[in-house]
Order: sequence, then structure tokens, then C-alpha cells
Amino acid sequence: AQGIPGVQPARRHRASGLSRGREDVRKVWKKLRKALNPYSVRGTMILSFMLLISIIVLLVSLVSYYYTMNDIESISINYTVRLLGEINASIDSYIDNMKSMAKVVVENKDVRDVMAFYNRHHDKRLSYIEEKELERLRANAAAHMNIVANTRSDITNIAVISKYRDVVLSDVEKEVNENSEFNVTDWYLKPMSY
Repeated sequence: AQGIPGVQPARRHRASGLSRGREDVRKVWKKLRKALNPYSVRGTMILSFMLLISIIVLLVSLVSYYYTMNDIESISINYTVRLLGEINASIDSYIDNMKSMAKVVVENKDVRDVMAFYNRHHDKRLSYIEEKELERLRANAAAHMNIVANTRSDITNIAVISKYRDVVLSDVEKEVNENSEFNVTDWYLKPMSY
């Protein structure tokens, strides 16, 4: 390895570079210890200023954190209140729309006629003419309710139920589940109490 030119001086250079680096670190460390000596005036002043600056930075950080958290909390509360207001307005609008659609159905002459027919002929045997009249009334009422149901995509069927549980659906191909106990639910009983 000694016969190769440049190998030996490179090792010496590397070794001398390491020792030079260590010396530089020692010199810097001695200067820091000398500057930060708490028993000298210079060291006391440096440590005092460092402590003062650290306290100021800590206080500014705490105050900044406090105000930032208050702002974030205020923003999230305002956003939540606004979002709830929009949801509330949307629900109110939906309910108002459903009420107006129900009013359109209930005030229709064909729907009123079929309900009146059911009330007049409850528990009575129908003649052939009365059965044909009921079919016509049911078809007219169902056609009107189907038109109303088709005005909104979220409505699949509209039902009108008499107080004697006679049902007319807007979709004439569907039927009410025979096991359904809708006559004991609030939405059915409350209108009956008026």
C-alpha cells in the first residue's frame, strides 16, 4: 500500500482533519463556557438576556395560542350555527312543501268525493251501481294524487285514508300491507281527534 502514490498522505490528511475538527469544537466550547460563566459580568448579562428573551417568547406564544384557540372556537361555533340554520330552513321548506302538497290533495273534489262516499257507505253492502261509482271515484282520486306525486322525485306514493281505514293510493298497482297497524300511529290518530 506504501508503493501507491497518494495513499499515505491521504491518511495523514484525514487524521489531521479529524484532530483539527475536534480542536475547533473544543475552542468553541471553551468560548461558550467563558461567555456563559455565571460568575462573570458578561456571562450574567448573557444569561439574563437569554432568560428574558425566553420568558418573552413563552408569554407571546401563550397569548398567541390563547387568541388562536378563541378564534378557532368562535369560527367553528359560527359555522355550526350557520349550518344548523341552513338545515333548519331546509327542513322547514320541506315541511311547508309537504303541507302544500297535502292541501292540494285534500282540497281536490275527486278526493273529497271518494272520502264522502266511504263515510256514507261504511259497513253497507254496495249495489252494482255504487260499486261502479266507487271505482270511478277511486280512479279519479288516484289519478289526481299520482299527478301530485310525480311533481317530486322523493315521493313514491300518496295515500288518503278514511276514518274507517279505507285507503286510496296514488299508485293503483300497489297495496297497503294488510299487517300494517297504521291506525294506531300518531300520524293517523291525531287527525282523527280534530
